[in-house]
Amino acid sequence: MKAFMTQKEAAHLLREVDPDDILVAARMHYPSGIHDEWIDTLEELMWFLQPASDRDIPGVSIEGLASWIENVVGDTALAEEVRSCEKSHSNFVDACEAAYYKVETRVKHLQEIARGGVV
Repeated sequence: MKAFMTQKEAAHLLREVDPDDILVAARMHYPSGIHDEWIDTLEELMWFLQPASDRDIPGVSIEGLASWIENVVGDTALAEEVRSCEKSHSNFVDACEAAYYKVETRVKHLQEIARGGVV
C-alpha cells in the first residue's frame, strides 16, 4: 500500500460515494432470508463483511467488491488485497472473513490518518 498518504487523500477514500455509485449487496440471514444492503462508504463495507454468526453471511462477489473499491472508492491497493482473499481461500466464507479483516485494517488506518494521526 502507499507509503505516505495525506489527510485529504485518506478522507477522500473514507467519503460517502455518490448515490449512483452505491454498492447494493445482500446478507443471508437464517431463518429470515435475504436482506439487501446499500453500501456507500468503506466503513459500511467493513460492517457488512463483519462475521456475525454461522447463520449469517454476506452474499456478494469478492471480485465485485474489489471492483467497487477500485473504481468507485479509488483504493487500488485495498482492491488488490481483497482480490487476494478469493485466490488464497478455498471457500467463500473464509474469503469473506479474510476480506473483512483487510477492509477493517485499511479503514482504521485511513481514519487515523484523516484525524491527523501519524502514519
